[in-house]
Amino acid sequence: MFLVLVLILDSILLIFGGDVDAQQTITEYQLPMAAEAHEILYFRKTSELLITLRMPSTLVTVKLDKNKRIVGSKSYKLLSNDSFLHGLALSTIYRHHVWATFETANQIALINPK
Repeated sequence: MFLVLVLILDSILLIFGGDVDAQQTITEYQLPMAAEAHEILYFRKTSELLITLRMPSTLVTVKLDKNKRIVGSKSYKLLSNDSFLHGLALSTIYRHHVWATFETANQIALINPK
């Protein structure tokens, strides 16, 4: 069994990955500058992460390889800097879509992360 644990500390993305019965690894990646990285959503089938950065309201997509190393990432600015992109939740109706909340804008958005 393969374990993936993702943490964000001071705009640093830490990915813990490895076979549960073997030695574990920790990989550190710098995220785009943000006042606060907030929510993480992991798609197991595609090995992708979605990460919200509250200020400046940015959504970061991260693609992982089979060893859980980053092979690509993109960031998308959503609404204004002070909209505070906040929560993420998988849609139960719209397949492969994600609901996102904007704290200070009092808005929600349905996002297709592709």
